[in-house]
Amino acid sequence: MTARPARRQAEDDFTSNALVALARDAFARRGLPLDIDAGGAARASIAAKRAVLGAGFARFGADGLLAVGAGIAHLPWHPVLAVFRGAPDVPALVERWQRLERYFHGRHRTRVLHQAPGRVVLEHHAVRGAPPTLHEDLLIADVIAGLVGDAGGI
Repeated sequence: MTARPARRQAEDDFTSNALVALARDAFARRGLPLDIDAGGAARASIAAKRAVLGAGFARFGADGLLAVGAGIAHLPWHPVLAVFRGAPDVPALVERWQRLERYFHGRHRTRVLHQAPGRVVLEHHAVRGAPPTLHEDLLIADVIAGLVGDAGGI
């Protein structure tokens, strides 16, 4: 197996700055302000995301990471949120999430493992590189749950 060129690997080393900001804001509301620069406008470095999530986990445990998604309901209108809020059901919301994550995350995706009326089982996995950390898994699970709740529990 050959190593990928460093440039390509660096291009894959990004995540959504909105996710990092959502976590950082949730932790700040609970008394943990973090001065961690996440990077550019749309994309953040994975290192910055892991630093934010690690600090939140160290202070609040899993409950802290599983409370980030609740902040979605308090966000002002945004075109990306409008995409999710307009979903007619959970499978459509998940499909929209999967489409968007291709542009906002270089390494990780979610896939549907099982779907039945009123139930969907997702897996957060790596498409290349190391698998997501527990902190990243908890964040994504909670953000998707927060999006479903924000969309009225569709």
